Amino acid sequence: MSRARKKVTKTQAAANIEVAAPDTVSSVAIATAGLPSVRGGIDQVSTTGRVRGWCYAPSTPDGLRAVMVLVDGKVAAHAACEQFRDDLGAFEAGSGEHGFEIDLSPEWCVAGETATITLKDLRTDELLGEPVRIQFERPTPSQISAASNLSTAGQPSSGTPVLPVAFIDQVSADGQMLGWGWHPSHPERRLCLEVLVDGEVVGSTLASEPRPDLRDAGIGDGAYGFHFVLPWSSFARKAKTVISVRERETGLTLGQPSVMRRRVHQDTEERILELEQQVRLLQSELTKTREQLGRQDDATSAQKLFETVGGFFMELAAGRGLPTQSTQALGGALAELTRRHPPLTLRTPASSKVMIVLRAEADFEVLYRAISVLHREGIDRHAEILVVDADGFGTHGLLPSIVRNLRYVRLLTGETLNDALLKLTNEQLVLLSPYAVLTTVVLEQLSATLSADPTLALVAPLTLHSDGSIAHDGFRLDADPADASQDAAAMLATAEVREGARQPQAVDAVADLVVMVKRSAFTSVEGLDLSFDTTVAAVVDLSGRLRRRGLSTCVDPRATVTLTEDNHATFVATRPSMRDVRRLRLSAVG
Repeated sequence: MSRARKKVTKTQAAANIEVAAPDTVSSVAIATAGLPSVRGGIDQVSTTGRVRGWCYAPSTPDGLRAVMVLVDGKVAAHAACEQFRDDLGAFEAGSGEHGFEIDLSPEWCVAGETATITLKDLRTDELLGEPVRIQFERPTPSQISAASNLSTAGQPSSGTPVLPVAFIDQVSADGQMLGWGWHPSHPERRLCLEVLVDGEVVGSTLASEPRPDLRDAGIGDGAYGFHFVLPWSSFARKAKTVISVRERETGLTLGQPSVMRRRVHQDTEERILELEQQVRLLQSELTKTREQLGRQDDATSAQKLFETVGGFFMELAAGRGLPTQSTQALGGALAELTRRHPPLTLRTPASSKVMIVLRAEADFEVLYRAISVLHREGIDRHAEILVVDADGFGTHGLLPSIVRNLRYVRLLTGETLNDALLKLTNEQLVLLSPYAVLTTVVLEQLSATLSADPTLALVAPLTLHSDGSIAHDGFRLDADPADASQDAAAMLATAEVREGARQPQAVDAVADLVVMVKRSAFTSVEGLDLSFDTTVAAVVDLSGRLRRRGLSTCVDPRATVTLTEDNHATFVATRPSMRDVRRLRLSAVG
């Protein structure tokens, strides 16, 4: 039969298969003098589950065959061998239309799993060719783009399926999950995905984060990435966990599931570290309970806490491993804290040029919210985030438990914020109030301004209250430092920087709401003098010491930061105390 013959449809193929009786196959095998009744095999299995192969019967070279594809001995798919293959035509296989190519469904090709793929003839159950061993992987964006039949503009071409797609790129050992999803026929949409662990929904996420690799592959505007942190309890005690995603609107499972494998047994050091984390969480629960109920249950709560911890270490010393009862009690506290404060995983910035420093001087809720805002604004793509805690046994010590990749320094007795800052190696440091909302645009503007002028050491944005009024625009030292009658307002007058100005404005000093400093300049004067009552006075003093070295301070009105609502009632840092003012006079900050 020629290459131009009319193609046999799958319906006709099914009919041809059904009319062939088993005894006909036997007679064919005898007539071919010992040759197998059918020939075929697997040519290729891709790491994403695409299987390519062929099958035909030498006795009926123009007949159509159907095959079974098996994964680890189980039937995963059927295929009609009707694709034209030049190599089969040259092999005297009739018309050469005996090839097939299919994609296994996601449940058969789980990323990270290794499987054996075999091929059998559907009618005779004969094994065709050699089995193929393959380890499945996740498809790259370019492969998905090509498979989706996209035009050069990243839009669906004719014939493109209208179903959405999603892919899990990575799940780390501590539950950080990265992936992406989009709808080829509606690239303007952003998919809301439910995350399932072993078939149970544990949360949802919006696939809307920018991904340059997706954009470069021609997948819409590229803003289809997602990042999700799996609840610790959903996988902590499992050697194998299957993670999948589905579209929340339709309930349609999308893409391939991912398998997480973990070592369940921990060594002693890991157990102690885990215990320390859980005790912090339990301590937070007790603190919150005492705040709500007064101190009437203080003794009872403390007794229960020490009984739990003491029992743990007694069983650990006896070699009996992690006590189940203690773990359940502490795990309950962890689950409750996680419920109130969804876990975050900070991204790894492309550069370590900038370090943002948050002082643990606000309460836990405010600090957690401030870090959440930095993550939401994408600041963690451009800068590292550090919390410096002078009271590591308070509730602030719980932050590393629910904010992963957070840099956290617990100051030892006798150490100060300045000690922690002087150890940093980043080029630019940002002292940030947890009440200030910093955006990526402001961060980049401050960094550019500081980098452009070699004599500039300190730069601050124009800081506004939530109602739009100016909270801080820098200080001018207009008063005579020797005049003891002058108060803080007279000595540190507002610099009156105009909002909307297009150039940085030189000022004598700035407050500590948001300030960026060159590390080289900071270390040259040995950082902050924290013997002042307030940090704002220490920053004003820092400005003076830098100025005596020929370095300047400015406010950049092109960068605007807004303070949160509760700043009005609980946080006033734009003025130092009167004792600080007297010390600033004596040190002649000008």
